[in-house]
Amino acid sequence: MKEQVQIKGLWLHRFAVNAFTIFLALLFYWSVNFFLQDIRSIPGPDTKKLEKKFLNQTQVSRQATVNSEITNHEFQMKTLRERQATLHKSSEDLKRGLELKNINIEHLQSLKESSDPQIIKAYQEFLETQEKIQQCNRQLEKYADQIYDLKREKRELERQIAPQKEALAAKVNQLQTRHRFLIVLYQFLLVLPLLALSLYFLIWQRQNKYSRIFLSMAIAMLAKTTILMHEYFSTRYAKYVFTIAMILIVAKLLLYFMQQLSSPKTSALIKQFRQAYEVFLCPVCEFPIRTGPRKFMYWNRSSIRKHLVFSQPGEQEEAYVCPCCGNSIFVKCQNCGKIRAAMLPHCKHCGDEIDISTNISKNN
Repeated sequence: MKEQVQIKGLWLHRFAVNAFTIFLALLFYWSVNFFLQDIRSIPGPDTKKLEKKFLNQTQVSRQATVNSEITNHEFQMKTLRERQATLHKSSEDLKRGLELKNINIEHLQSLKESSDPQIIKAYQEFLETQEKIQQCNRQLEKYADQIYDLKREKRELERQIAPQKEALAAKVNQLQTRHRFLIVLYQFLLVLPLLALSLYFLIWQRQNKYSRIFLSMAIAMLAKTTILMHEYFSTRYAKYVFTIAMILIVAKLLLYFMQQLSSPKTSALIKQFRQAYEVFLCPVCEFPIRTGPRKFMYWNRSSIRKHLVFSQPGEQEEAYVCPCCGNSIFVKCQNCGKIRAAMLPHCKHCGDEIDISTNISKNN
């Protein structure tokens, strides 16, 4: 069977194929990432609807009202305190003004009928300020009592709503856990089939001229799968998944290379035999092929290039059998009758082709 030789092509074409393979892998990666982002954007459980279902809306509404009233009363108390501080300052100013006039505040009542209009005016302003301060105190006491009652009502509402909130939190946590699981499941259901499909075509259809496309997809899907596993699986479980995957990959590679040793392909045999003939070693056992001027020489794969050998004029090629393994190295061509390599597919004189795998089986 004739072995089809693959043409390497120009270096520019080979470089372009490798470069676009990498670029296509990046495009596959980005494209899948867009789909994964859309999957992650799927909305989770509606907490508003769950709150309406699990919480007593009357109590919730009353709780919001109480909180609003407490906030409003606290703001009013803060405003009153600021106003009270201003009034105290004004009262102190009036008091100091009267003291500058050598008027004792304790005997101010006896000066009610004083003929000095400034004293009468200052006295009236002082009394009005004191009255306003007392009004602020009464308002503060009123707001303090209201805030106390509201806070007591708030605590009672919180006690009643607490079991409802616990049930709501448990339900939300359950739905969010389920939602996260579905998001992870959908992402792996997108990535893993693409990874399996690309690996299938890459392994079993690698001779296809479009195999580089599947190689790009396999690289992108493998990278994305690894990132997803690192993102969603803890280190404790990820190490087992990684170990099992590595065992399967190494076992597959071991079986592949064992199969190549026991039943090698024709292309591998041709490559192996060609390299052996180039250094004048038996393609089967690597015993030196001592023919012609190399009859009494010693060499190995690394030292063969150091020996310069010249053939003698009129020296004839002869058939040769490896004395170590007994395989035919050089034989007569059945087409032209000249000496040819027994373990290479074509005769160098006439180009006649033989099945080297069958030839090796017969020799063995």
